[in-house]
Amino acid sequence: MQIVIERLEQLQQENQQLHERVSVNEQSINRLQGELRGTRGQIDQVHRRQIAESSKDDIRFWAQYRKPDETDLQTRQRFFLSLPKAEGELGLLQQVLSAMLKDFAKICQDNGIRHYWMVGGTLLGAIRHHGFIPWDDDLALGIMRDDLQRLILILKTDSRYTINIVWDRIVHCRQVRFMPRDSRVPGFIDLFIFDWCRAENIRTFDEVQTIRKKTIERIESDPKIQQAWDKNVYISGDSQDGHAIAKVFDTALESMMRVGLIHSSEDASGVIRSFDNMDEINGYKWICPADYMFPTVPLEFEGSEYPAPAEYQIFLDGSYNSIYSLPN
Repeated sequence: MQIVIERLEQLQQENQQLHERVSVNEQSINRLQGELRGTRGQIDQVHRRQIAESSKDDIRFWAQYRKPDETDLQTRQRFFLSLPKAEGELGLLQQVLSAMLKDFAKICQDNGIRHYWMVGGTLLGAIRHHGFIPWDDDLALGIMRDDLQRLILILKTDSRYTINIVWDRIVHCRQVRFMPRDSRVPGFIDLFIFDWCRAENIRTFDEVQTIRKKTIERIESDPKIQQAWDKNVYISGDSQDGHAIAKVFDTALESMMRVGLIHSSEDASGVIRSFDNMDEINGYKWICPADYMFPTVPLEFEGSEYPAPAEYQIFLDGSYNSIYSLPN
C-alpha cells in the first residue's frame, strides 16, 4: 500500500512539472505569435511605404515631364508616343506581324467578314502607341464565332495562311491562331472567340462560366484525354484527342444555345467572351450590349487602320485600369 501511495505522489509531481512546462511553452508561443504579428505589421508598413514612394516618384516624374501648356493626359500621351520602336530581332518580328495583319484584314474585307476587332495589348498599343507596344511580340484580335467558322472554311483553299487550333491544358482553352502555312515565317495572330447573347448581364456571364468549369471538369475526368494531356499540354485540334476535347466543348455550346444563353446573330442583342476562351487574367467580365462593339471604329496601328470596339475605352479600362500609368 505504501508503495502505491508513493507512486501516486510521484505521478502527481511529474504531472505538476509537465503542467509547468506546458505553461512555459504556451507563454513562448504567445510571445512568438506577438512577435510575428509585429513583424507582419512592420512588413505591411514597409509595403505601404513602398507604394507611397512609388506613387510619389510617379507624381514627381509626370510633374517634371509636363510642359507648361499641357494637361496631365496630354503629357502621358506624349510620353508613350515618344517611346522608341523595337529594334533588332523583335523589331523584325513586329514588321512581319504588321504585314500579316494587313493580309488578315484584306482576306476579311474580300470575304465580307466584318465582326473582328483589336483586343488586349494590340488595342492598348493602338491607343497608346499607334502601333505595337515596344516590347510586345504578338498580335491579338477578337472575332465572333460565326465569322471565325467562315474564315476557317475560306482559308482551307488559301495558299498562304491557315487557321491552327490547339487545345491548351494550362489555361483550358481553344487556342486559335491565324498563321502562315510556311513554317519558316515566324509569328501568328491570336484569335479570341466571342459569342452572341440576348441577355447581356453579369448573371449570363456567370452562368456561362459555370458551364465552362463543369466542361473542364468533364474533360479532365476522361482518362484518355488526361493521358494525352499528361504527355503534352498542347493537343492539336486535328488529332483524335483534339476532336474528343472539341466534342465535349461543342456539346456544352449546343446546350447553351438550346437554353438561350448563347444565340445566333439574328436574335442577339449582346456580345460575350466565349466559354472556350482562356480566363481573363484580371477577372474582367466581358459581356456587353452589341452596340458597345458594333459598328467598329477604325484606329491607327503601324500606319494602317484596323477595327476597334465602338466603346473601346470601356474595355481598356476594364482590362488595364489605367492605361497611361508607368509600366513596372
